Amino acid sequence: MKILIRKKILLIVFGLIFLSLAGCDPPLIEVEEFEYDLNINIVGEGTVDIIIEVAPLAEKYDKGTVLIFKAQAKEGWYFSHWSGDLTGNKNPDGLAMAKDTVITAHFFEILNEDFSLLTFGEIPQGWTRGGMNEGLDWGVTNSSFAGGEAPEMRFSWNNWEGSSFLETPEIDGSGLTGLELSFKHHLAHWGEPEKYILGVSVTKDGGSSYTNFWSVQPLGNIPAETITLDISSFDGETFNIVWFFLGDSGQIDFWYIDDILVTGTPNN
Repeated sequence: MKILIRKKILLIVFGLIFLSLAGCDPPLIEVEEFEYDLNINIVGEGTVDIIIEVAPLAEKYDKGTVLIFKAQAKEGWYFSHWSGDLTGNKNPDGLAMAKDTVITAHFFEILNEDFSLLTFGEIPQGWTRGGMNEGLDWGVTNSSFAGGEAPEMRFSWNNWEGSSFLETPEIDGSGLTGLELSFKHHLAHWGEPEKYILGVSVTKDGGSSYTNFWSVQPLGNIPAETITLDISSFDGETFNIVWFFLGDSGQIDFWYIDDILVTGTPNN
């Protein structure tokens, strides 16, 4: 983007009047123009709106024209800070154009996983699975039973009794408050009631201890629903989220999970 800046020339009015009265032609004063480049870069997912503090809008602006930049984060993303010729985390913020200018808006994502672009049986990069059968009963499948769009995560039945888990990478909650977790899920039950437990827990010490935020001991099928959990007790922490199965895997058919989202408010 280029912004054309017009340098103001102060005219000495009385001098011009004097020259005119003396029969001399006033000197021709040329207005020098400057064309400045404005480059806006984006890191992450979002946009930057520009507000020009001048009315009416025009293609040319006086040197020193103030431009106001407002960062707009995509859903699930958050504005972090500016870099380049504009720094800090104030939003909106502005500067006066006086040279070629480069600014970068930085956006970050806490966690937003819809399992897209994965093939059958995979888990997202950086995630881990473990427990009975080495966690291989967790994997992506091309269905949408949880209420999102295909593909989705699925835990499948087997013939063991014990526990199995699916775990996110480390989530950096530093500088965030009001953390909240939401996900869609659907249970296809098969056998006897209350023979296993489905749950979600959070750990901040690599699995030495867990805080349980949601669990259910199913009596039968669970229709597609969205679970929303307040995990603000982990505000400012680095942590992992774990989905787990505990019990007789022969009593379940499939557990489907999709559209996992962690949100919070930057503590700027």
